[in-house]
Amino acid sequence: MGRGPAYWLPERPAPAEAALLGPADLPRFQAHFPDFLQRPWESRLGPVAASLVGGQAVALCTCARWTESVAEAGVHTAPAFRGQGHARAAVLRWAQEVRRLGRIPLYSTAWENVASQRLAASLGGVWYGEDWSLY
Repeated sequence: MGRGPAYWLPERPAPAEAALLGPADLPRFQAHFPDFLQRPWESRLGPVAASLVGGQAVALCTCARWTESVAEAGVHTAPAFRGQGHARAAVLRWAQEVRRLGRIPLYSTAWENVASQRLAASLGGVWYGEDWSLY
């Protein structure tokens, strides 16, 4: 079982190093996210955003959940690039696109994941409840 705070993300501008990526951008994942290439692109729900360094994705934000009204962020950052603002950039760009698509961007984490809670704060995340996962 997992529990943690859940936030909705207000509108904020995304930095220039963050971009939306599509199937034509698959080579940008090779250096830091080769596992991302294992799944067919068509099986992904919602937008994929990344923070890019030297043309390569160093942080990704994808949809952990996707419904008609909301989308929840799933964030991954290459270890060498953690703590440098790349996850924040990717999530901000992802949230812009989620909003453009008519959904509310959400973010949740575990109570023990302090770094993720700091990320939520830097995004201006507004706490609205607690997320529970049974697994």
